[in-house]
Amino acid sequence: MSSENINAKIYPNPFKDVFNLDYTTTIDSDIRIEIYDNSGKKISSIHKPNQSAGNYTETINSTEIGNQLAMFHIRIIAGSEVISKTVISGE
Repeated sequence: MSSENINAKIYPNPFKDVFNLDYTTTIDSDIRIEIYDNSGKKISSIHKPNQSAGNYTETINSTEIGNQLAMFHIRIIAGSEVISKTVISGE
């Protein structure tokens, strides 16, 4: 998925203990970051209300999403726009 008003990258990917989600939004809006496991179950959600346009970094620790070797799907929602990214936990 792509969006005109939001862009994101995840690093390192694969990750061991922690990964960073860098995102940029060109509009002022509520931001939601939702993390899903590979079966589609939502396992974590971060809400950033009334965030101004700009560049941001969210650091996510593996303890927040379960210390398991897996693939995770990240949805970044800015207003009515959504982008998706995938991250893999490694050893």
